[in-house]
Amino acid sequence: MPTFTTTAVFVEDLARSAAFYRDVLLQKEVYSDQNHILFENGLELHLGDVLLGYAYGTRRGPNGQWGHDNFALTFRTDDIESDFERISAVTTPLHPVRMEPWGERFFRFHDPDGHIVEVGERSK
Repeated sequence: MPTFTTTAVFVEDLARSAAFYRDVLLQKEVYSDQNHILFENGLELHLGDVLLGYAYGTRRGPNGQWGHDNFALTFRTDDIESDFERISAVTTPLHPVRMEPWGERFFRFHDPDGHIVEVGERSK
């Protein structure tokens, strides 16, 4: 049976996205090369055109293909209010911290490539 290991996110500008996840979301890099970066939580950023070349043998156009609001990267935090203030200073949230119908508080925003990122309060 296959075992899930990572989430690979296709990005247009690897340096820009790496800075966002490292400096804004405070993720720790464990490996990087010119085409991808691995963070200690299993999140991987891949230069999209290069990975598409490996996977499909072709590169699609670089503009407008990433971040189509069809999935979300979810992070958990112990201090949702502080994280909301810090992250809102560098990107526009999709909505403020709010209680979701399932009883957890979240806020959401887009990363530099338009992928939805959500931050939720860690369950106690």
